[in-house]
Formats: sequence, structure tokens, C-alpha cells
Amino acid sequence: MPLTNLHVLEETIVGGDAYTTSTLARVRIGELSWEWYKQLVYVRVLPNLVSDPIIVNRFRESLALWRRHYLPNNPDLFHVETEADPFAIFAYDGGLSLSEICRAVTPTMPLPRSIAEQILDAVYFGLRSRHELGFAYGAVSLDSVSITNEGNVTLGVGTPWNPDVTPR
Repeated sequence: MPLTNLHVLEETIVGGDAYTTSTLARVRIGELSWEWYKQLVYVRVLPNLVSDPIIVNRFRESLALWRRHYLPNNPDLFHVETEADPFAIFAYDGGLSLSEICRAVTPTMPLPRSIAEQILDAVYFGLRSRHELGFAYGAVSLDSVSITNEGNVTLGVGTPWNPDVTPR
């Protein structure tokens, strides 16, 4: 189902790789009078690669798989545009990155072992669910893992279709 009445108000580049760029977009959905604002993550093939049919087709194929399956601890895929300039729109969870959490940890205020184990289990489970679908995730870092105020762990969009990385 295509998104209608979606108005991008501002965008900030938040990541990317050799094939794609990811931007955090603040959007208004619906009519101006509705005042329904949301943050979403747009993932696009880099402009200089849009004309490369191999890269564009891999991008489309991976998003088709993602769309048909629920991937635990991964962002929800809201919309995919597969035509001329393909892109995908993912949910944005607004959590703290694991990098930010690690910077806040000190010897006098360590991260409790039980919480660290929950984060590791969630990251493992999220990566395993991608690998079971044949996605090779090539961009796991402290910045691509986030934890929401509710304690939910989410992996960033990353590189779910990188042909040079073999799932392990």
C-alpha cells in the first residue's frame, strides 16, 4: 500500500554504506490540519548507482524478502518504492544507541550484567533472523544498535543485501 499525503519536512543523513544512504526524516502525514508528525528512516540507493541494474535489483529483491517477513529486533518496513529511484521507509525507534549507553557506563556505575545479556541476546536474535532469510548484515556497530526507553533493542537497517558478505 503506497503512503499518501506524506510530506518530508527535513532530512538528516544518519548512515549508509557503499551502496545506500540512510536519512532520518521528520515527516507530516496527512493534511496540514491533522498535525500528525513522525520520524522515519529512508534508505535509498546512492544516486550514482541508481543506473546499475545489478545493485538496484539486489536492493529490490532484499526489500521484497523483508516486506514478506517479520524480522524480530529489526525496524518495521513501512513502504517500498521499487521504480526508477528505489527507496524504502522504515520505522524509527528513537532509542539511545548502544554507543551512547557505553559512554555513560563507568566503573562506579556499570551496566548490569542482566541488561547486557538481554541486549546481546536481542542483537543475536535479530541478526539470526536476517541470516535465515539470506541477508548478510555488514554494518553492525555500537551506533547501529539502539535501546528504547521501554527496553526494546533494535538493529539499524544496515546492509541487509551486501553481496560481498557471507552470513556466519
